Amino acid sequence: MSDEADHTRFREAVDVTCKHAEYSVISSFMMKPASVGVVMATVANAKCLIEATSIILECEPPFELATAPFRQISINWAFEFVIGRVSTYDSTFVSYLDKYLASHYNRNR
Repeated sequence: MSDEADHTRFREAVDVTCKHAEYSVISSFMMKPASVGVVMATVANAKCLIEATSIILECEPPFELATAPFRQISINWAFEFVIGRVSTYDSTFVSYLDKYLASHYNRNR
């Protein structure tokens, strides 16, 4: 099994668990091994999840995952995003951002 497949299953377990807990999730993404960023639909949902301090993932075997806030970067328009010391947010963020931009914005489109 590839790392990408493992990451996808892990992220999907987080999404399903949040849905069953009635959190409104807009999207999720891998941040590091065993760490998933979740974009919540409301501040109230995000605050509730953070204050819970952990969530038990609905997977086999069940897995307890600590919850914590992370720095948020608001992007109104992808090409207005100026990258300056973005690695201070997360050491893996630059790699994930590069993959995201490459997969969503192709110069030849």
